[in-house]
Amino acid sequence: MRDVLTELDHLRARLVALEGVVKHVVTPLLVATGPALARELLEEVRRAPVSAPTERERMLLEEYLARLADDVEARVRAKIGTRR
Repeated sequence: MRDVLTELDHLRARLVALEGVVKHVVTPLLVATGPALARELLEEVRRAPVSAPTERERMLLEEYLARLADDVEARVRAKIGTRR
């Protein structure tokens, strides 16, 4: 049981790190590229092919990517809107 909990802690840490990079590194890069390219890149994230062992896991991955893209898009819109 301890191994499973340790693995879950590692997965959670990787997820938090990935979200931090996307939100605090990718978002400013998207803002710098301008709205058109940012929109195109975010659409690619939403359509990214995902593979998972089960249909349920695939759906969860797609849902997570969509939420992450929505969050980044909102941040990009907010930052671009404040630059005008």
